[in-house]
Amino acid sequence: MECLKPIRTSLALFLAVALAGCATMTPDECRVADWYLIGELDARSGRTPAHFSSRAQDCAEAGYPADQASWREGWEHGLTVFCTAAQGFRFGRDGSRYEPICPAALEPEFLAGYDLGRSVHDASARVDDLSRQLEALDREFRETARNGNLTEDLKDDFESRQRALRRQLRNAELELAELNGVARGRGFH
Repeated sequence: MECLKPIRTSLALFLAVALAGCATMTPDECRVADWYLIGELDARSGRTPAHFSSRAQDCAEAGYPADQASWREGWEHGLTVFCTAAQGFRFGRDGSRYEPICPAALEPEFLAGYDLGRSVHDASARVDDLSRQLEALDREFRETARNGNLTEDLKDDFESRQRALRRQLRNAELELAELNGVARGRGFH
């Protein structure tokens, strides 16, 4: 029996990796499911209890029962890991949408991190968007000049739009740098 322990551990790790990104379960996953571990991983991924229903339905269709009590116990344990300021920051920075799952006592801390992370995410998206707009305008300018269609008025218009975009980009980069500084100051990386 002791020789099976490494196999069970490996199987649990495989299952954890396989289920971390899936919304449904295969019959093989249902057959060997560690419902506590699945619940814990669901909570650590920010999933609501409704996610259990989808897993349970998949397993019922495959002929395997789901252990809701074990899943719930694992999910509640996973919340203690998920509902922290650091995890909230990562969750927000990654652009993930938070469904209110944290217990009332832990939610303010989680949301403080989440709100800052979300601000970093949004500022980074603005920088990326403005950079793409500036690159597109620069390509359009070069193409217009290469085709010999660049009048003095058109050149002035391009340059004015480029200056405006560069100014917006510089401001967005400063905002992002400031938010990243605040995040570092709070111990988030």
